[in-house]
Amino acid sequence: MIKEKINGAEIIFEEKYLDEKKIVKENYIELSKIINDLWGFNKPENIKIFITDSDIKYSFYAYSFFQNFIILILFPFWYIKTRNSFKTIGVIDINAKYPSILIKSMKFMGSIESNVSGTIYKEFNNIELKYKYGYLSLLIRIRSDESKLPRWLGSGISSFTSEIFFSRNVVSKDTIEFLCLQNKNKDLNNYNTVYPHVLGYWTVRYLEENYPGFLKKIFKRYKGEEIVDQIRLQLGLSQENFWDQLDELLYENYKHLLDNK
Repeated sequence: MIKEKINGAEIIFEEKYLDEKKIVKENYIELSKIINDLWGFNKPENIKIFITDSDIKYSFYAYSFFQNFIILILFPFWYIKTRNSFKTIGVIDINAKYPSILIKSMKFMGSIESNVSGTIYKEFNNIELKYKYGYLSLLIRIRSDESKLPRWLGSGISSFTSEIFFSRNVVSKDTIEFLCLQNKNKDLNNYNTVYPHVLGYWTVRYLEENYPGFLKKIFKRYKGEEIVDQIRLQLGLSQENFWDQLDELLYENYKHLLDNK
């Protein structure tokens, strides 16, 4: 494995992944600045970014000798516990020697089929674009770990940030239809997997368009579900019917975009 440092972070990669390393290195400073400027997520600074498709290589370099010794003893249990997370494009790991990101290769990403991404995002057939988006999402997740963002909100932060970074719309406006209360009983399997991502994006977009800087401010003071409660209070929605009212607010505000398809 080869090591390169950049602005306090360290990239650790296999030589065959030079293209991936180039993307990670060339975009690290700009992405970090955007994430900090938008949301105030500037920690941790000493991040290790691993580029490999091998879970074993990752654990060898990311974990301490003692941690690897325990993994060796408990390998079957460790493998069963972690194999699902390692099937994704990448993971963040705060239990390693240093806060770490594992990001797989573009070849690995190209082998992943996702109905969710095909439904939500547009123009993500470009593998390099998909790779940058996956990388951005991992950086946001590790930098926002202290805030304990609910997954739906974290997904929205990633999608909105990607549109700032790429300077174009990434989320399909057709996804607004998922927020219509009348559609909630349609295609529940697809709805349950897609809806949290859609809700997150349109919530973040609405807040940034109408209350710029509000999320950055509350991320400094609140964590987890406390953040959701602050969003509810800012929007003047009731605690009992918050989710339905939020859907209705977002749908009514953005449904006009469906007329311009």
